[in-house]
Order: sequence, then structure tokens, then C-alpha cells
Amino acid sequence: MRDNKQDPVPRNVYDALNVAFSHKYHSMAQYILEAGPYVRPEDGAGMREIELIAAEDKALADHLADVIERLEGIPQVGLFNPDVANLNYLSLEYLLGVLIRSLEDQLAQYEASLPQVQSVPLASQTLEALCAATRGRLERLRALAK
Repeated sequence: MRDNKQDPVPRNVYDALNVAFSHKYHSMAQYILEAGPYVRPEDGAGMREIELIAAEDKALADHLADVIERLEGIPQVGLFNPDVANLNYLSLEYLLGVLIRSLEDQLAQYEASLPQVQSVPLASQTLEALCAATRGRLERLRALAK
């Protein structure tokens, strides 16, 4: 909880955190797992990475909700991406590309939000950590997609 004597958290800080919360709550990795991808025996490492990312997304969604509440905000889940309905039964190779593009878009949004959250250290630290984690995920996924 914040001390009531502090300046109120600007609305755009909550907006930035809620965008990240929504991305993690509506995990593209989890949608891919639920889509029943076509997995060849040699795709085991890619599948394990997607499973890891889905589990990390759940933990990150919980953490982001906690941060928003600690800043006296209300976690708000945005709409899910309707394109996930088109992911059923595609190859894991193709779906790795979908996940990479999704994470690249998310990273761009998080990086663009950094200047607007600088006035709230907890929000700034949270988004910076999320950017670093997303860069690490992208590096691992790109290595698998080669």
C-alpha cells in the first residue's frame, strides 16, 4: 500500500501496468499450448520452452496484479487477441514464429511505456524487469526457431 501523503499514481502508469498484466493473463504461449500444435519428435525443446513461458506468464500476471494493487489500482484484464482462434493444429515451427512476433510487439509496448512510469519507482522497476525477461525469452525462442 502507498502512503496517502504521496502523490497519486498517474492514470497512464496504471494503463501501462494493465497492458502488461493483460498480455500475461492472456498468455500467447498458453493459447499455443491449448491449440494442440502439431509436434514432431524433434520439436521437444520448443514445446518445453513454450510450456515454460506459459508458466512464467501466469506468475508474471499474478505479480503484475500485486504491483497494481500495491499502488492502489485495480488490475484490469483487457480483451484477448481474437487471432488465437486461428492457431489450432498448426505446426510448432509456425507457432514459434507467432510467439516471437507477439513477444516482440509486447516488448515494444513495454519499452514505449517506460518513460511514462518513471515517476513511480515500483512501476518502473517492474516494467524494466519485464523488458529484460522478454528479451531473454526472445533470445531463447529465436535460437530454437533457427
